[in-house]
Amino acid sequence: MTADQTIAAPARSAQQKDRERFVAFAFCWADVLLEIDRDGVIVYAAGTTPTFTGKTPDKLIGTAFVDLVADPDKALARELVAVATKRGRIDDAAVRLTGPNGPTSALALAGYRLTDFDGHYFFALRSTGATAATAAAASAARSGAARMLARAQPARRDAWLRSACPHKWLSSLSRPHS
Repeated sequence: MTADQTIAAPARSAQQKDRERFVAFAFCWADVLLEIDRDGVIVYAAGTTPTFTGKTPDKLIGTAFVDLVADPDKALARELVAVATKRGRIDDAAVRLTGPNGPTSALALAGYRLTDFDGHYFFALRSTGATAATAAAASAARSGAARMLARAQPARRDAWLRSACPHKWLSSLSRPHS
């Protein structure tokens, strides 16, 4: 082989290139990608899962998503899945996972549900850089706000949520689910 010659990589199909491109786009934002079936069980995982869960992606397959979430945030995680079921999308939520050394710092969660994929959910999580103290303060604030909202009259509660919460899906958190 001369200096001008190089070994060519095997040709990739356009479909392979598109798939690789979309994976690269996803990891521009996310540290962890999860696909969750209608029963809430992880069927696909990728990314730096050992950092946040202590488990490799293949070890997460078959685990319920809510089982990854730290105890104080489990109710919120269930509600977020319900929101994705009802509205199709989750934007900019914060949850903590049960990490290898206890609850993680708050992670940003975004995702959506696709009916084209048997109603599966596609979630992306990323580190926000929040400290454990910040996450605890946010959790306490959520708890206080939840208590306040529970005592408020429905019309007043909904008005407060519309003015205080820029995300449309968050407003649905105050409404009882049927």
